[in-house]
Amino acid sequence: MKKNILWTVAASCVVAIGATLHVAAAPALETVKIGICTPALTMGVAPFAVAEKMGYLAAEGYRVDLVAAGTATDCAKYVATRQFPYAQFSIEPIVTMRQQGVKMTTFYTHNQGNVYGIAVPEDSPIKSISDLKGKKVGVTSLSSVGVFVARALLQQAGLQPTDFTPVVVGQGAQTAELLRSKQVDALSAYDTQFALVRNAGVPMRELPVPDEFSGMPTTGFVALESVLQANPKTAEAIGRAWAMGTVFAMANPAAAVRMTWEQYPQTKPSGRSDEQALADDLSVLKARLENLKLEKSHVTRWGENNPASYKRYLDFITKWNIVKPGVDASEVFTNAYVAGFNTFDVAKVEAQAKAYR
Repeated sequence: MKKNILWTVAASCVVAIGATLHVAAAPALETVKIGICTPALTMGVAPFAVAEKMGYLAAEGYRVDLVAAGTATDCAKYVATRQFPYAQFSIEPIVTMRQQGVKMTTFYTHNQGNVYGIAVPEDSPIKSISDLKGKKVGVTSLSSVGVFVARALLQQAGLQPTDFTPVVVGQGAQTAELLRSKQVDALSAYDTQFALVRNAGVPMRELPVPDEFSGMPTTGFVALESVLQANPKTAEAIGRAWAMGTVFAMANPAAAVRMTWEQYPQTKPSGRSDEQALADDLSVLKARLENLKLEKSHVTRWGENNPASYKRYLDFITKWNIVKPGVDASEVFTNAYVAGFNTFDVAKVEAQAKAYR
């Protein structure tokens, strides 16, 4: 009996030591800080939430620390000063930074469709961009792309870029209240912001924009060229995990919403039933997923940057004085890492998503 007890204790020790050795042997995940250029995290980060939950990032040896960093202009400054190595924003600040000698570039385009536009409450008498003369237009920040887009679209409609008054309105419920009380007449923002306002009880109607504008890419992952050259495997891993998360979210958006709540609890709408919260956030996620589709910019690989689409957008923002001329479209993107983003089995990820409960 005594011998059996000793044997059991010894065996337990071996198991415990083995478990300790196993844990110690597991490599620690490297944390990568990534700027998300919005006032707060929303369903727009769902692909990363999926990548965390499903282990796609861990398999690469990483975890991400997402930082809501305000506007694209803010993010560009943080990347330029190396406060974080990667960020998610549009190309306007890239052009400005390159003109100041800061060599940053888009290495993964995810919003293949143009997410920006101007919307008004559904019952608004405003029917077109030209009707915005003398109106107050809500924006997330006075340095946001929404301001630049409004100026460009007004000029294209034959008005002056100063023919409207930009007003900072925050996002979601705060924006909805300002629209409802008619303190602002319109909102110049992007797809997920429009969805959040609708969820807050103000039905929105987007004003017509030229076809050339709606068919342009807008947002991607940006880094200094020196950072990309020093850490190509990290850039590829981030892009690949995001791509896998995107494929999963497209195949099972409801699961992606719940994973985002789990990974980033602050994204879950408060004061609503789970059923209503799910319905609301599904509308936000689906608004973004629509612009992540590859066919929006006529590409075939995840993260691919279409040179023709980028040239059209750069020509547009240069023509309407959003940025100064002098930077070639080839400087604001690189396809050097695209092959690495796509070394995964799309069908396998889709099957995982459809089977996930």
